[in-house]
Amino acid sequence: MGSAASISLAGQVTATALADAGAAVGVVARSADEIAATAARIQDRGGRAEAITVDVVDEQSVRRAFERIRGDLGEIDLLVNNAGRNTTFGPVWRVDADRWWGDVAVNLLGPFLCSAAVLPSMVGRGQGRIVNVVSGTAGRPFPYNSGYAASKAAAVRLTDCLAAETAGYGVHVFALEPGSVRIGMSADISKNPEAARWLGPVLGRALETLPDVPASATGAAVVFLASGRADALSGRWVDAADDLAEIARRTDEVADADLFQLRRRKRPGHPLPG
Repeated sequence: MGSAASISLAGQVTATALADAGAAVGVVARSADEIAATAARIQDRGGRAEAITVDVVDEQSVRRAFERIRGDLGEIDLLVNNAGRNTTFGPVWRVDADRWWGDVAVNLLGPFLCSAAVLPSMVGRGQGRIVNVVSGTAGRPFPYNSGYAASKAAAVRLTDCLAAETAGYGVHVFALEPGSVRIGMSADISKNPEAARWLGPVLGRALETLPDVPASATGAAVVFLASGRADALSGRWVDAADDLAEIARRTDEVADADLFQLRRRKRPGHPLPG
């Protein structure tokens, strides 16, 4: 495995999993202390890693970071867009618009800018993979958390757009839902008073009913997607808890039924009367 660039990797787990699989890892985010600790952990395990601070919504900052990764670690074969922000809770008519838009920018503009920075090289070399870390909120209404839910739905759509645009260039793009990993941002939200006020019942039920997906499952899923064994699933939206190897073996069925996609379903034949 070649060089991998990973954005704000929760709990260091995915970055470490990639390094253990043989990748040289560029860990980039705004949190200098956290990414330095991640890089040091990888280096202590005998891997290659570099920590670079970057603002993922600043195009020049992103481009400088990836140029540095290329210079120090080599061409980027894998990009993991995992930067996330979820700070705005409440009805749309009550939340702060700038704060709402800030969440959307990190969750959508960030993956766009990072993908745009690596794709020229990937397309030119005829190889590369991008994993956009999304959320189950993208597939259902999630009231009082509209900025996060809408931006993650848009990130799923960005994924299949990129997959279609790069299909003839040897580049593969995936949306990955990590599931209810109870660390990092998920844990922070559960302790946030505003989140508790507006999301309390919904979030509580979700955490009680959804399986607790360990962070290691997300790392393993990213490594599997990076391996090339799931390239036929490019453009699809999968879960870290899924049996990705089995899904990859049944790609014909997936394509025929158009599974693992963000789609609108309509009444067959003609519109509803009235």
